Amino acid sequence: MISHTRSEDSSRIKAQIGRYAAPHPNVKLINPPVDVKSRDKMGFNHPELCALMINVKHLQDYIKDPKETRAKLLNGTIKVTASQYPAFLYSGDVPGENFDATNIVEGLLEGYLPERVRSNMFYFVR
Repeated sequence: MISHTRSEDSSRIKAQIGRYAAPHPNVKLINPPVDVKSRDKMGFNHPELCALMINVKHLQDYIKDPKETRAKLLNGTIKVTASQYPAFLYSGDVPGENFDATNIVEGLLEGYLPERVRSNMFYFVR
């Protein structure tokens, strides 16, 4: 039952990923649109979602050469672990674009995505 509930809850969110992930959803959603029926176009396989989820330390490499950096992610050369901060936690229209490795807390949790999620959570709690 827990697995079914989790699956059902997340399936409703998938259709909204394009709105949450876009920096200015009223102006432009992410491109290409998120295909909720196909997993091969989501996550690290989606160009804009990959830029959000990549470790912020590798974001500049991804911006310079997305194809090669995505290949390194998929083959395990670049590790994705819970101890590394994803770019979406940082501020900027491209989250993490102003990341400073000497001060990793600068801009942390100030991105539009955490703010959008927080505001919607409190909206539903009311």
